[in-house]
Amino acid sequence: MYITTSELKNLTIIEDIKNCTNDIKLQRLIDYCESLINSYVGFEFKSETKTIYLDGNGESTIVCPDRIISLTSLKVNNEEINLADTKILSNKIISYTKGTFNIGVNNIQVIGTFGWQSVPNDIKLCVITLCEQYFSNIDNVGHISSRVSPFKSEKIGNYSYELRQEKNSISELDTTGDKNIDLILSKYTNSFDIGVI
Repeated sequence: MYITTSELKNLTIIEDIKNCTNDIKLQRLIDYCESLINSYVGFEFKSETKTIYLDGNGESTIVCPDRIISLTSLKVNNEEINLADTKILSNKIISYTKGTFNIGVNNIQVIGTFGWQSVPNDIKLCVITLCEQYFSNIDNVGHISSRVSPFKSEKIGNYSYELRQEKNSISELDTTGDKNIDLILSKYTNSFDIGVI
């Protein structure tokens, strides 16, 4: 959750949202707008501790597929590397100052915390702005539920079941419906900046 219903009410400029007493309705709106943002950038703004394996490249730096917050352990060919001999660059690159990452397939084990320590303020602002734009449609439960929910109910006679829906199509993921918000979010869809060529 990027913002709470209280934060939405306090930070919005829309009086109808400020005065809304139905927090369930507002939470559904927030969930919907957050799902639009997550779909656009391709991830959630949260942190998680996990283990990933990378292919060694024979160089002193290696690129991680996920944004790095901190390292807990680093092994090359099952040999522990002293973390004091490493640096994290651009939140995606591990630099090994005392050696190289030997060439190999999945021979680099990285244990750490990845993602985001906190939700960036501009992402919170995007959620609020989208909530303001979609608030008038909040009572269209079918539209919002179908975009947020991972399930689709079906009923045949007295028999009913739920199926997991397929992912949204690319055309649904390439915009939040607001070009200014898309512009803000686009900086999060790029892995990292290497520099000017």
